[in-house]
Amino acid sequence: MIGGAGALVLLGILGAVLYFSPVLAIQQIKVTGTDLLEQSRAEELLEPVIGEPLPQVGQRTVEDLVGGEPAVDTVRVHAEPPNSLSVEIVEHQPVAMVPKGDSHVLYSASGEALATLSGERASTFQLPSVSSAEDVSDPEVFDAITSVLGTLPEPIRTRMESASAETVDSVTLQLTDGRTVLWGNADKGARKAQVLEALLNVPEDEEAPIREFDVSTPDRPVTR
Repeated sequence: MIGGAGALVLLGILGAVLYFSPVLAIQQIKVTGTDLLEQSRAEELLEPVIGEPLPQVGQRTVEDLVGGEPAVDTVRVHAEPPNSLSVEIVEHQPVAMVPKGDSHVLYSASGEALATLSGERASTFQLPSVSSAEDVSDPEVFDAITSVLGTLPEPIRTRMESASAETVDSVTLQLTDGRTVLWGNADKGARKAQVLEALLNVPEDEEAPIREFDVSTPDRPVTR
């Protein structure tokens, strides 16, 4: 019993020493997963943990440091003894972009601004543009547009050139090939996306080309 108790005390002391030991002070932080958030910005936000003992820096600490950035959804933290910390940042998925001067603001499906990027960087995301000032200035209309774009499967969203709407019930999508999709409101989004995907996969008839897909009533789609 005494030997066992002594061993437990020894382990406790060893654990305390390691917990506070400068030997395990963080000297390097490896950040991955940043596309919207600038790598340099992420590293700057994590600077306060440099020099801190590795066992003292966990998930909660890192979340408190970078979680306030709009682009950040979650983080995954891994200790790499003796003095490295690996931080994987998982970002929110952007679904639309809005021109702002020479830059573009990228938005999530919930209508939240995630990041402002240069035109060149923004173009790499292959997102539809919402360029009408009215669309952006009316929060309900803009939320309807981003909600619709968030419903689209990635292969279809990358085929969209732009999105617009005059009301929450009149969301219209423009394909990169010039064709138009009348979507309507954000209701039944999954069903509309399924129907649109099927229509887009139908071989084109060169003698009667389709210029417009109307999936606003997904059980009775119309092509023109």
